[in-house]
Amino acid sequence: MASIKRAEAGKNVLYRTIVNIAHFFNITVDYLLESAPLPLWQFASQHPKFVKPCIGRDWECHQLAQLQGLAQHSLQGQTVCVTATAGAGISCLLKYYCQQHAQQATLQASQQSIYIEFSKISTDKDHTACFILQLLALAPNTSDREIRDNVKSLSKSSLQFLILLWLTGVTLTETEQHSIAQLNQPQLDDVMAQATQLLLHHCSEQAAAIIIIDGLQRVDELCLKLVGFFIQAVYSKPILCVLGITEVADFVHLPIWLEHAHQIRLKPLMNDHAKKLAKNLLSQHGVCPIKHANQAQRAIELANGHPGMLEQLLLSHNKLEPLPESILKPILSNLYSLTTEQITLIKYLSILGIKFSIDNIEFFFNQINITNPLSQINQLIYRGLIKPISGEYCFNHPLIRRVIKEQIKAQEKVALETIYQLSLQ
Repeated sequence: MASIKRAEAGKNVLYRTIVNIAHFFNITVDYLLESAPLPLWQFASQHPKFVKPCIGRDWECHQLAQLQGLAQHSLQGQTVCVTATAGAGISCLLKYYCQQHAQQATLQASQQSIYIEFSKISTDKDHTACFILQLLALAPNTSDREIRDNVKSLSKSSLQFLILLWLTGVTLTETEQHSIAQLNQPQLDDVMAQATQLLLHHCSEQAAAIIIIDGLQRVDELCLKLVGFFIQAVYSKPILCVLGITEVADFVHLPIWLEHAHQIRLKPLMNDHAKKLAKNLLSQHGVCPIKHANQAQRAIELANGHPGMLEQLLLSHNKLEPLPESILKPILSNLYSLTTEQITLIKYLSILGIKFSIDNIEFFFNQINITNPLSQINQLIYRGLIKPISGEYCFNHPLIRRVIKEQIKAQEKVALETIYQLSLQ
């Protein structure tokens, strides 16, 4: 009663008192207060989740923002390739930038972003189908009927309709299959190019300002062709298209069809940023950074500026010795998929050191009579094990060299070191 009298007099009362009064008179709290606090569910829906930081990549984020601004102001699409060796943090950067943009879009109710990650595709659909379905905001398990309905609303001709159905993996009738079979390759390419323009127009209508395609090096030939057509079409819309590419296989160097794209190449993190990242990672997983300072420092040294490897090393449960399975397995799988000659060559190179010259390689070729020496070197580059740098070659990461060197048996090591000693004379 006293609280009611205080309220009637216009004096302050406790919020819980207001709640009780509202309940007693069967009215809402909003009716009694000019600015009632938001319920938790409403607050959560209006405030985006915390964006996981991307430490040490401020310059790269700034470059992406600049290119996005250029696309918006010039009304011409921009394409940028973010490239690096494996483990340098391409996906982390792209996810961070996409989340940051999504957060701004939520607050401003403006442009949207589309993020496509080929490395995470684990469905029966192939890369091409998944690419198109994600552009259309459809789930991988979307029924054929629903896909047909969506594609039909986009298409301006029966051929475009059939090609999009075929590309998305929809089961076609015999008549539809026969119609596609009548097209020669130039005609098929032409209709595919038209189809990508329809997809881009759909994205533009959905207010997409950024389209991120991560893991492009993993896609098959058909999907790569489709992405190529898509990139050509992007220039007609004020959209930033970001391609995340690990420097392996056909993407050791950017292909000709990307020669006009901007390029951002990720460098290893500086030591201060690596320390900050290590502290952040440990704290996120409930581990005291001070207590594990020695392990963190060792992990930083082993990772050599690669955030992906640093995370795997920090979160391993074996105190870094031996190396975590998540690091060992990809390197060993890559190693033993090589030919016998290539395995012998890469083992010898691991003995030479992190860097080696063409003279070292030629001497080894002469000693064991390796066939097509240039082709063998190119295969090691193609697999992402080594790279050319300033007239020499080097391993893409010190841990690659370490893991390969540890695979050399005692007798084999003696023979390879003998050849190395001869090369020094």
